[in-house]
Amino acid sequence: MPATVDDWVGERHALDEAARELLKPNAEASLLYKNKKTGQEAYYALVQVRKSRDMVGHSPTVCYPGNGWTITRQSPQRWRLGEFEILGVEYELERRSGKGQLQAWTIRNFYIFPDGQFGATPAELDRVAEDYRRMAYGVAQIQLVTTSGLSRAARDEVFRTLVGSEKSLEMIRVLRAGIPK
Repeated sequence: MPATVDDWVGERHALDEAARELLKPNAEASLLYKNKKTGQEAYYALVQVRKSRDMVGHSPTVCYPGNGWTITRQSPQRWRLGEFEILGVEYELERRSGKGQLQAWTIRNFYIFPDGQFGATPAELDRVAEDYRRMAYGVAQIQLVTTSGLSRAARDEVFRTLVGSEKSLEMIRVLRAGIPK
């Protein structure tokens, strides 16, 4: 994943230890980006695991509520990046901090399955895990987290810029190669 994209500068962060223990990732990258002009922040994470079933516990509908977040909205999405039409889900979440302040995030989440398909639900993860041939090649998850309050157009622009960067698209191409022919 690129450290700099246009006006965005990323700082690498380690995957949370509990998530690392749960997922046992083959590969992972997490960057907190800050836009030099606007000051806006976005968190971009990729995790690729060997066993697709391990990813079920890390799906947003399990992971975030398990960490005190309430999902206030979720909607299926179809995003166009480069040559890809990506099926995913956008979530809005909120929780109260220890000091009672409301935190609110918007998360765009999708998976890249070993047959090259995109998806975003635990049910899709379960279907991949049921197929021994597909399960053996794992699954990758990509999340882009922004603070809530951004317009849809602004979220689309951040997504296109970071997840749609040429280096990110190259990574998606490699992950979609999946099962050898």
